[in-house]
Amino acid sequence: SSSDEERGGAGDGEFVIESIVDSRGRGARAEYRVRWAGYSALHDTWESAASLQDTAALAQFRSSRRSRSRPPR
Repeated sequence: SSSDEERGGAGDGEFVIESIVDSRGRGARAEYRVRWAGYSALHDTWESAASLQDTAALAQFRSSRRSRSRPPR
């Protein structure tokens, strides 16, 4: 699997994160909209920051947000 894919879920099913496409809230209430590999946007889910901690997908999403919010030089 590529570096932006993460395995998640519990029980019988195992899901792979394709990407994180949006966020809402701040701090402990932050949630991220997850696009699951092999599924359409209709199946996106909002996941807590805690459930995505230490995933490459979250690090990539945060990095892309920081680079877009920097003012031009």
